[in-house]
Amino acid sequence: MNNLLEQTRQVVQTHLEAARDLSILRHSLNDELSELSNDLISLNYNEDRQPLLLEDLETFHRNLKELTSVKQYVQVIEHALKLRCVVVFFFPTCLSRIPM
Repeated sequence: MNNLLEQTRQVVQTHLEAARDLSILRHSLNDELSELSNDLISLNYNEDRQPLLLEDLETFHRNLKELTSVKQYVQVIEHALKLRCVVVFFFPTCLSRIPM
């Protein structure tokens, strides 16, 4: 009976040590995850800090969308001017009817 109690005590002690180690590891991983999250997403915008990579990417994406819209607008204007030149070249008599 004493032998069985001693074995059980040793098994419980081993499990307790493993649980402590796993708890320490969990806290360590949680701290690392929090640090990584703070590096990726800024919750507080301070003027004295450098922008984060994610913020830079978001800014570049917004700028790209704006530039794409401007490019499309310029292409429409360019096409309209080319059409006007064609009309002026091939139909000069219609020039008086086209608003300038």
